[in-house]
Amino acid sequence: MAEQPAQQALSIFQLSIPDLTALAAHYMPCFRHGGLLVQDARVLALASPVFLMLELPGVEEILACSGRIASLLRHDNQATTYTVQFLQDGIVIDTRIRKLIAKKGPGMPGFGESAFS
Repeated sequence: MAEQPAQQALSIFQLSIPDLTALAAHYMPCFRHGGLLVQDARVLALASPVFLMLELPGVEEILACSGRIASLLRHDNQATTYTVQFLQDGIVIDTRIRKLIAKKGPGMPGFGESAFS
């Protein structure tokens, strides 16, 4: 029997992004308040509410915001890559991420490269 998506309960993603290259690869600037690519073993439905706790490179505190699943891609029945769109409270995190990525040194990969190759 196929696994059923979880109900609309709030799921929490804790992410530690180690460096600016990984941050640029996971960041989704196409959303109004930004977003991130996240891999997880849980099965969540589109538009499911999520809560993100982020450790970003060079940032001392853990940043938190709410979001929702905007798209998903299931991999070999093991993990799913989710596109998480930040909600209104993610504006501050989106601004921080944009500033961090803008500081990237020359020769570092940018937005066009895959995070999950």
